[in-house]
Amino acid sequence: MGRLLEKLTVEAGRLRSQLKALLSYPLEPGLIRQHDRTFAERAVQTPGQRPLGRKIAIFLIYQPKALLRSTLETCRTLSAKGYSVLVMSNAALSPSDHAELAPLVWRTIERPNFGYDFGGYRDGIRVLRDLRTAPEALIILNDSVWWPVFGDDTLIDRMEAGGKDVMGTILHQLSPRYGRPRPPFLESFFYWFGPRVTASAVFWRFWDRYRVSSLKYNAIHRGERLLTGALIDAGLSAAGLFTAADLIAALAKAGHDEQVRALTHAAFTDSAFAEAARRLLAAPQKTGAWSAEVLNFVALVTEKRIFHPTFPYASMKLLHANYLKKTPSEPDTSVHYQMRARVLAAIAAGDLPEPLSAVKVEIEQRQSAGATADLVQRGRAEAARISRKRMLGHRLGQGLLRLVGAERYARLREWNRARKKRRKG
Repeated sequence: MGRLLEKLTVEAGRLRSQLKALLSYPLEPGLIRQHDRTFAERAVQTPGQRPLGRKIAIFLIYQPKALLRSTLETCRTLSAKGYSVLVMSNAALSPSDHAELAPLVWRTIERPNFGYDFGGYRDGIRVLRDLRTAPEALIILNDSVWWPVFGDDTLIDRMEAGGKDVMGTILHQLSPRYGRPRPPFLESFFYWFGPRVTASAVFWRFWDRYRVSSLKYNAIHRGERLLTGALIDAGLSAAGLFTAADLIAALAKAGHDEQVRALTHAAFTDSAFAEAARRLLAAPQKTGAWSAEVLNFVALVTEKRIFHPTFPYASMKLLHANYLKKTPSEPDTSVHYQMRARVLAAIAAGDLPEPLSAVKVEIEQRQSAGATADLVQRGRAEAARISRKRMLGHRLGQGLLRLVGAERYARLREWNRARKKRRKG
């Protein structure tokens, strides 16, 4: 029943998003034209101290309160890997923010907060085209993840050596919907594009035709869900760096101790999965048959859940998937909250290395915000319960008044008050 209710809630949310998207459609062309027409005068461009090279990274950030220390670590890593960093900020930056970014970046552009991450990506692409720059390698990423979490990251090195035209972290294969196939897509927080992509007219045409929207549903379904498929249809190759099959193969090679740690530090929001993991961990002997059962369990879970947030320890330790989703202020019932809690526990136990100090501080702060959000959510749920109870009582009272009349209703109320007083006394 709970799973059915969850599915119905998700479907209702999807229908609401589709309705909003439909209603916003006629307004979008005018908003896009206005944004493009005024971009040069409204965008604030600040040069950095790094030169423009043949490898470029467009880094989209939205940090309206203050520049995060982890953002500097990301810029530092990109620069160390030979990428000229173009920071596209969807919020204003302070003079001190510019001073800290300048030694690490080629240019910073503060733009109107229009179109989510893909709106910022598009503006960054247009800046490169205006400069007649077609890089030999292009990274597009945003600040929705902490990356890198640990030092000595090899994510970019592996993407450059991957032999594909387009690479990301995870390539999602979608099942058909309403009988229609859906293209695979890479998660949009980190793309790597090779020289065949940046030389392809299809790539530049995608951004020319991309219909910017400040509705999240549109940004996902027109941007993240379509970009990878458009490039694949043009004959370009794409792959994710990490797969569930890779995780299972790595666990099979790692042995019993790592399999125990993978289950211990797993993040489950499904009670059935959590109970199955506890049962496996409670087994007195870790035999070959037990190991096979663990691998079958991981395969079952990863068919239904994304493997990285569900098995964060194993993904980070065995696959070197050196990133974590931020997903702000989620309550402690969410998988991303549980994921971060499991990672912090693994670090405290010495099972994962110490992360970059700035990243660890921010993860701990995000967890505190998540706990607060959980209290707020519970408080709202209780307030809603009380409100529903009072509303029901009011309706029953009005029905009784109509049934018995005002005089008898007044006597019944007096009797009820006296009864409650005797119960308390």
